[in-house]
Amino acid sequence: MVTGVFAAMLGADGFLSWLIVSLVGLAYFLGFEVYTGASPVKHLFGYEVRDLNTGGKLTLEQSAKRQWWRIINIVPGIGSLIALRQDNLKRRLAYSTVVHLSYIVLGAALVTPYGLTGSIMHMVNHGLAKITLFFCAGAIYATTHKENVSDLVGMGRAMPWTFGAFTVGSLA
Repeated sequence: MVTGVFAAMLGADGFLSWLIVSLVGLAYFLGFEVYTGASPVKHLFGYEVRDLNTGGKLTLEQSAKRQWWRIINIVPGIGSLIALRQDNLKRRLAYSTVVHLSYIVLGAALVTPYGLTGSIMHMVNHGLAKITLFFCAGAIYATTHKENVSDLVGMGRAMPWTFGAFTVGSLA
C-alpha cells in the first residue's frame, strides 16, 4: 500500500510533489514537537510549553492525543491531492472513497452522539453518491470506451443525463 501511495505521488513530475509533501509533513511534525515539549528543542527557546486553552502544562497523554488528531486531519488532505493527480476516472473515485472513509472514521473516533450520528449519515450519503458516480463511470465507458478524465472533454453534450447525474452525485 505504501509503495502505491509513493508511486502515485511520484508520477510525471513526482519528485517535486514528494519533496513538498515531505517538507510540509516534517515542518508540521517539528512544529508539534516544539509546541508540546515532546523534544529537547523546546529548551532552545527558554520557556515552558503551556496549553493555550487552559494555561496549564500539557501531559504526555494530552500531547499524544493532539498528535493523533493532527495525523488524522492530514490523511484526507494528502488523499485528496493524490486523487486529483489521477487521470483514470474510476481510480480517482476510488481514492476519493478512501478520503471519505477517513472522514467516517474520524467521526466515529469522537465517540460522541453527534460524531457517531454524523458517521452513519455520511456512510449512507457516501454510499448513495458513490454508487451513482460509479454507475455513471460505467455508462461512460460502455458508451464511449474512454476511461480517462482528460478524454471526457465535450462529452456532456453527447450524454447530458449521465453527466447530469454525475454532477448531482459529485455534489452530494
